[in-house]
Amino acid sequence: MKFSSLLIVITLILVSCNRSSTQNSLTVFSAAAMTPVLEEIRKSNSNNLNILVEFSGSQVACRKIAEFGRQADLIISADKNLFELILKNHVSFRIDFACDEVVLGVGRFAKFADKAEKDPFLTILNEDVKLARVNENLAPIGYMTLFSCMLQRDSIKKN
Repeated sequence: MKFSSLLIVITLILVSCNRSSTQNSLTVFSAAAMTPVLEEIRKSNSNNLNILVEFSGSQVACRKIAEFGRQADLIISADKNLFELILKNHVSFRIDFACDEVVLGVGRFAKFADKAEKDPFLTILNEDVKLARVNENLAPIGYMTLFSCMLQRDSIKKN
């Protein structure tokens, strides 16, 4: 989804929130990946709505509500499954409108960068290669990275 399309979708969600005329703030718990989009919305806010955003990993955002009893008007997560797993009894509705992809980023000066372009997962298995990822207990991309690597490993073993 293009950045501008995503910006429009999120703006519509924010505008459509049931807000009374006496409320002038909106509390949002958001996945850190949404920082650029929400910062743009805050800058372009023309209706004097005070948008309070707390960025974190998606799991942390959900746990703020489920485990710590925090209140938010809107939660934006990178993993729709967390709503069933963690927020099942804490949200009145949800809208699924985008999904993540796992992307392997390799620095152009990284060791084995040329090999990683041709066969990224085989390159990752090299003991001289360092792989960085997000903690799987904090954000969906962490466990999706592990899951993708396991699927690729199993695929390599079959061949």
